Amino acid sequence: MKVKLKECTGCGLPRTIWKRVDNLPYCKSCYGKTHTPISKRPAASIKPIRNRTKKRARQEAIYARNRIKYLNKNDACRAQLACCKYVATDIHHKEGREGDLLLDESKWLSVCRNCHDWIENNPEEAKELDLSLSRLAKTA
Repeated sequence: MKVKLKECTGCGLPRTIWKRVDNLPYCKSCYGKTHTPISKRPAASIKPIRNRTKKRARQEAIYARNRIKYLNKNDACRAQLACCKYVATDIHHKEGREGDLLLDESKWLSVCRNCHDWIENNPEEAKELDLSLSRLAKTA
């Protein structure tokens, strides 16, 4: 199949038309010269992508306040493993932090940094000791 050649607006030569800008035909090389790629556009025209939703940002603000209150009430490490420092500095989310689980205090566990690291690095043993819960298992 033979392609009809048309006159390019950019170079004026008979070429295969690549794109049309404002209904004017351009060949591939001229289109690249006239079209401004997104990376070259002024910064004002590029809208940054949020790293979290507005809902999640509100949840995290509430979590920051509730975390401090929870650690003040529960200042001893609840895991008390062999590596324990006995003073709780972290909150372990037994079922994870996805969605509304971030604010569900029934799934929180106050632990020291050493115990928290052990729980995160040994998930199977932590589940056996009831320090973590399966994210896949649905509770009825």
